[in-house]
Amino acid sequence: MVGDLKTRIESGDETPSILGNILRQGTLKEEEVLLASYTGIAAGVNLGYSLTWIVGYLANRPDLQQNGYEAIQEVYEGEAPKPHDFDRVDYVKGLHSTRTGQSLPNLEAMQEGSRIYTPVRLGFPRQTLDGASYGEHKIPKGMLVIMNLMAANRDPNAFDRPDEFLPERWLNGRKGRTDLVGEGGSKIGVTHLTYGAGRRVCPGIDMANRGLYSTLVLLLHFFTWERQPLGEEQKKHVFPPFRAERECSLEMDALGDTATPTEAQAIPWSAGIKFHCRDADSLRSWLISPDH
Repeated sequence: MVGDLKTRIESGDETPSILGNILRQGTLKEEEVLLASYTGIAAGVNLGYSLTWIVGYLANRPDLQQNGYEAIQEVYEGEAPKPHDFDRVDYVKGLHSTRTGQSLPNLEAMQEGSRIYTPVRLGFPRQTLDGASYGEHKIPKGMLVIMNLMAANRDPNAFDRPDEFLPERWLNGRKGRTDLVGEGGSKIGVTHLTYGAGRRVCPGIDMANRGLYSTLVLLLHFFTWERQPLGEEQKKHVFPPFRAERECSLEMDALGDTATPTEAQAIPWSAGIKFHCRDADSLRSWLISPDH
């Protein structure tokens, strides 16, 4: 794929893409380009798992689905939402989008789904360049450090009722706590640590936000959904296949329903979902519109 993209760029192709921009700059070595490619692929897979967690959870919360639908109607006045206007509906952003103090200054609501369902429980290893300190502890230079991202995302100092799914903690000026307006605790330029922080913050954060928001805003507008057990034929389409060995609970427990508890990536067990179209004619018109 990288070779094909290089050929297209050499032929004058200017289609914007993350990897294309990297290749056009020409500042990375071949192995670094490959690593960036692998990171992009992993990010896309993570996006799918993140949607499984949040859509599965919302299937058992018709109240949150209705809240999201009403918020969309209020903003778009009955019209179908524009999926690429990813900063317009605060409630949807509160369900699943995020803000870092660095790259997304206009995105005010944060990602409750990503906070609860931290996709990578332990951060990728980092090495201290000049040493560091944490409280009374000194971390020497050259030390390997791994952050417990899931524990940080449930820090009771930053998030009241940290184990509860509360989109309201990100609305109306709140930034982590339902009982405070403003920051819920000490932050390092980020609202939670799902995407890391600092110079090594996840480079795909903007792409993830847009993908999560655009998917959710369309699902909430056009559908309601509920959990439904998977049939034997349906289980054959579950990917990766081992996820079909069991189904997630209705509560979509972030720990108990993880199929990979000892691995870096939090992959959920399978979750059967049945969708109900709110307005078939409206959906049909949207699908055949030349704007989509």
